[in-house]
Amino acid sequence: MRLRDGDAVVTVHGFIFYIFGYQHPEGGYDAFLKYVPESYADEIGLEWLPVRWWRRGLTLLRPRMLYSPENYRRLISSLRRSFPEYVRYSSTLNRYLLYVPEELIAEAYIPSRELHRLRGRGPGDE
Repeated sequence: MRLRDGDAVVTVHGFIFYIFGYQHPEGGYDAFLKYVPESYADEIGLEWLPVRWWRRGLTLLRPRMLYSPENYRRLISSLRRSFPEYVRYSSTLNRYLLYVPEELIAEAYIPSRELHRLRGRGPGDE
């Protein structure tokens, strides 16, 4: 499976990431973290939006300000400690990046495929 910018993935841990970019290291994808299972919220240590989402029995949270420089550093640090498989070091950029290994992807959502699927269902209401 080759994913690209804007595709979404759900990992085996229930994290939801959006793929970022078109060039990726072998074996995985650079990504942005979008939703976190509530059960991991304390380990991640960010401030969360006061809204909850539900997906297949999991309660999901979304960070209030995920990509401020301070929050990004905190996120990288938390993931390196609790989920190091979701972080990789880029020698080109000289920094750590969020990363999703292919073997941890449980589901992938490709917007063009999902739109085609929805259109095939027909109108949902009058």
